[in-house]
Amino acid sequence: MAPPLKVKRIAAPKAKYAGCLFIALASAGAAALGYLFFKGKPLAFFNPATNFLAHALLVAIPALGVYSNLAVPMEFETPEGETLVEDASYLRSLKTDWWMSLMLWPSLVLGAGFAAYFSFSLFTGQDRVWSTSPLSALLTSLLALGLFFFFGNVIRLKAPFYVSEEGMRLGASFFLEWGKIDHLQEKQGVFFVYLKHNTFLPIASVRPVDTNALEALLSMLSKKEIRGTEYSAPILASIKVGLLAVFSGMIGLGLFLWNKEGWDPRWVITCLFSLGVLLSLALERLRGVHKLTRIKPRLSAGLQDAGMTAQRALCLAALVTRGKLEAELKKSQARGNESVHKEIHRLEEWMAEQSLAIHLSDTETVLMRRPGGTWTLQEANLACWRNEALGILLWAIGFQEKILPYDHPYDWEEISQTLPMFSPISGFLDKACRRPEEDILRAREVAELWHWRARTTHIMAQGVEAPRGVTFEEVIEQAAYAAFDQHDIPQPLGKDFPVFNKAYGSLNIEEYQLAASIAAERHLALNWLCAYARDWDDTPTDT
Repeated sequence: MAPPLKVKRIAAPKAKYAGCLFIALASAGAAALGYLFFKGKPLAFFNPATNFLAHALLVAIPALGVYSNLAVPMEFETPEGETLVEDASYLRSLKTDWWMSLMLWPSLVLGAGFAAYFSFSLFTGQDRVWSTSPLSALLTSLLALGLFFFFGNVIRLKAPFYVSEEGMRLGASFFLEWGKIDHLQEKQGVFFVYLKHNTFLPIASVRPVDTNALEALLSMLSKKEIRGTEYSAPILASIKVGLLAVFSGMIGLGLFLWNKEGWDPRWVITCLFSLGVLLSLALERLRGVHKLTRIKPRLSAGLQDAGMTAQRALCLAALVTRGKLEAELKKSQARGNESVHKEIHRLEEWMAEQSLAIHLSDTETVLMRRPGGTWTLQEANLACWRNEALGILLWAIGFQEKILPYDHPYDWEEISQTLPMFSPISGFLDKACRRPEEDILRAREVAELWHWRARTTHIMAQGVEAPRGVTFEEVIEQAAYAAFDQHDIPQPLGKDFPVFNKAYGSLNIEEYQLAASIAAERHLALNWLCAYARDWDDTPTDT
């Protein structure tokens, strides 16, 4: 059985901003509809332009929400032993495969037509009594959301094709063993795959991305003795003509139901969409899609690559440097200290020259843009604590041999020697090499464990009750010995995690704050490395 395809979501700032805007607009819209509902008023305005805008937002806001979701790029990891032949998309394959999904589109075509017709009527004020009840408006938005999400996924869908000794991987979810293939037809550089289940209708089409992909495909076809042809069965052309006729018939049916039978356009769209899905499923079964092996793709741990990690490490190094300079200004209470201000200016120039500023998080950008001497002491100290996260990132890309114990903070003077501070960063980026995934995942679990121990002390101090039937001391003892058995922590002391040569529970306030801060910063860095969030600022550290 072929392994599942690993999928990684790539950070997309534009999608994040669109998502925030969608939440704000959707909340405001819901509040407005709720107000109208409880007041017993319709959604209507006497001014045609205002009325048009209010009704257009019923569709525009769902469209924005779908965009914020679909705008996040997906990256596929090539499975071991497989060769990428094509990185297909719906639009790229539409020229040859349009007939396979044609039945889905009448609902969207009519929906677009209805939207244009009613928008024109609203905007020009031809229908001055146009109004919508709050519940009807909500129904319109939900229908738009569903349609946009469905068709957005169809259009955005990427379907990588791979070949291996076992068979062909058709997209993210289907695998086709060689024994099920009858033949391939080649036409103008496109290979159509036919199953033994149905030798007249192709199950898929493949367009090799380059000569290497073409050679890999032809080599495997020859090795597996899959025959090739140049011509398709005449019945395929007849089926395409029939599908066009059905498509036209569905459009006609929708117009008849709306114009002659007085159906609500939304029910017309829903009816055609449901009919289109049923007809498409029937065509899929006829083509033999049900004969393919379904393999659900798996969301990869999605570790950040070496380049992104190196850039993030340099940003943290700049932040720590700035934090130390700001702390020096605060301690001396000499805001006009020229030598420190010159160092801050030098840091800013270096970041500009090396194009580092674009890699800062939003929070870091705000801080770094502020004039020297305007940080609070707390902001400066928090920036200095990023040294622990920096140490982890440097370990992850090979610039630190090991992760220090969780009662030993990283020394800035030592790790800064491995950084190209105030120098070109190209050599540093080239040398960055990420450690194996299993090492980083294991380190993340250890960091989370130490962070959990710190938070347990905190909630115990707050007087929170332990889970029923156990005490916090028993939970800590079990966790400590389990972690020791897994070689995650040293030998427990006093049935507790060992730190500063004593049991964790016996730490004084200064020791606890140091241990807790080390764990929190390292946990943050490792969760970011494992892509727990799109952005550094949003990376969670739940335990």
